[in-house]
Amino acid sequence: MNEFQCENFLAPADPNEAGYVQSKHFLRQWYLHGPFQMSPEVRAAAEQGRWDEVLDAEAVSDEANLKPNVQPVSDPRDMVELGAWMRWESQLIRSQRKYPEKIVPSAMLHEWYLLRHPGYPQADMPPGYVHLPIEAYTKDDELMPCFTELDARQQRELGIRRQPYCPRCETRLEMETQGCPGCGQRLGGYVGYSAPGWPRKTDWRPSLPDDYSIYFLAAYLHAPPDIRRMRLLIGSEGQYKLFVNGQEVGRYAGDSRWPQWDTDESPEIELDAGWNLLLVKLAHSTIRDDHRFFYSRTENRTAFFARPVTPDKRVVAVHDFASDQFAPECELRITMSDPIPIGLGPSPRLRRFPDGTLVCTNFRSTDHGNTWGPCPSLFVPGMGSTFEDTQPADAATWEPQQDPATLVMALKCWRIGDGVFQSHLCRSTDGWQTREVLDVTIHLEHGADLVDEGNVEAGPAAIRGQNIVGLPDGSLVMPMYGSLKQDVVWFDLRMKGYLKYPQEWPRQFKFRSWLMRSEDGGLNWHYHGTIAALPELGDESFGEPNIALLADGSLMALLRNGGGDQAPLWMARSWDGGRTWSHPVPVNTPTGNAPQILQLPNGVLACAFGRPDSRVSFDHTGSGLAWSHTVVASTCWGNRHVEIAVTGPDTLYCVYADDECDVQGNRMPSKVRQMYGRRIRVERLQEDLRNDSA
Repeated sequence: MNEFQCENFLAPADPNEAGYVQSKHFLRQWYLHGPFQMSPEVRAAAEQGRWDEVLDAEAVSDEANLKPNVQPVSDPRDMVELGAWMRWESQLIRSQRKYPEKIVPSAMLHEWYLLRHPGYPQADMPPGYVHLPIEAYTKDDELMPCFTELDARQQRELGIRRQPYCPRCETRLEMETQGCPGCGQRLGGYVGYSAPGWPRKTDWRPSLPDDYSIYFLAAYLHAPPDIRRMRLLIGSEGQYKLFVNGQEVGRYAGDSRWPQWDTDESPEIELDAGWNLLLVKLAHSTIRDDHRFFYSRTENRTAFFARPVTPDKRVVAVHDFASDQFAPECELRITMSDPIPIGLGPSPRLRRFPDGTLVCTNFRSTDHGNTWGPCPSLFVPGMGSTFEDTQPADAATWEPQQDPATLVMALKCWRIGDGVFQSHLCRSTDGWQTREVLDVTIHLEHGADLVDEGNVEAGPAAIRGQNIVGLPDGSLVMPMYGSLKQDVVWFDLRMKGYLKYPQEWPRQFKFRSWLMRSEDGGLNWHYHGTIAALPELGDESFGEPNIALLADGSLMALLRNGGGDQAPLWMARSWDGGRTWSHPVPVNTPTGNAPQILQLPNGVLACAFGRPDSRVSFDHTGSGLAWSHTVVASTCWGNRHVEIAVTGPDTLYCVYADDECDVQGNRMPSKVRQMYGRRIRVERLQEDLRNDSA
């Protein structure tokens, strides 16, 4: 028997919880050993991408049969010298509470090495991702490009969404160009952006002593007699070789990639009844690698996931202690389909039209999301832009009663008078086959002309134009967020002492979220009430609102409160049609941005959000405060924008995007995304349980 009692015990999954993958299905108890520096010959092979040679070169003698030798280690660098192993410590990753299944060996030493790096912290100044005048940088600093938004025709012709140009001399660039041909400025970080006149550089990524090294991971698995034939689903950032009980069962020797769940699959494995040892030889290249296209946070380098599944890929529970008994799930049974490829586009935006047609940004489905074909885009991002391939609507014959499910508003508006702004409203009554558009007026007495986070003119606010809701009295309401004339608190988000957004920028203040109302079918919109405006809460305050009319007649709003992937979502509620709102309170989603809230016909609330990952949470109480069940739709690299639509009494369709690779695994240009859909079914169990007990 293994001498350690807190390990990975395999057990059958609760059938009511077996329809989607959760952190508890992964191996979470691991031991670490290393790093072992690569020899000059092995490092040369790694630098040239010959990863099979790297993995086959022994880092230690008889490495396939290594076993954890856990010893107290005060200096983690002593592990190699002493031959000691240490248990993986979850606090090594700040976001570990969101990712208990993620193991990141290099995080163990990163902070230790960084504090002892020559020139620290001066070498990090000015830090990456803050906007500074061009004079703050030299041509040797790696600056992010500026971008110009392209129209739909240009996007199709060039295969990119935005055209990059040099932040120093404004020369147009090809994607991923590492040096400006006009002025010689060093360039990188194409997943980010610079503001015109205020560039940002990429993060400082120094060479560290564990660059080009090998780490070993070990996990003990206890398999009962009836759970022995297994497969392992693996995700990793880098290259690895996998052993089970001393025998190699799999490897990955390709390029470095974004670490996500279930990227690789091992052959079928026959485990021993009782204890089994899983050993991973994990290669680490360097945190200095400038050719990775994703933002190289510490918690991504050498990241590794592993979960056992049955031969037909059904989930298996992994407990931390033997003989634990758990009560069965008795509230919700949730099942999720495999991913359905949709197509390439920008961020996914999902609408379901009254005839059942689904439209995801620039693709359309008439068979419930099974297959998709191209169509004109729902997405109108630029100031003054309009919907493509439309006919003008006649405002004189526009009826005051409109079905909100047929309406989409552009995301921006622009001033046409004092307190008066204009935007475009699009209507389709045949499932987006044809579209008609008209100019609409937004009456916002205290509206101000603002600049966005790229220091670009942005009008008074961002319009949540796909979130138009109809009230029982026939009026329409729609959320917006930005700053009104009375909102004069500057953004105060700081990164290593620097303001991310300079206060020299004009008219960029903390957000408020409010509601607009129309009584004439969307021709005219008037300010109706503030949802949330508390600049003392959060570094951006309340933005990205999303509203839903619930079965009890109330309006519920979910909002982002800044903080990126480190802050929760907030909720407010209105019982008078959106004129007044309750004081916002945080909800118990892990963190979140760009939320979307819907209520299924069975009464369950659904909340889609990103950061972390692309997730959908469910509240069976209807309170908006008890998000007890969370489905991870995807852990792929992307902007983590996820949207949902109700498609049946207990079903949703969910869309998200992968920024890294297309369906065939080919790397895509920056800002182009492979969109996917998944069906999610959410069944209530309480009624069935009551009937059983009766």
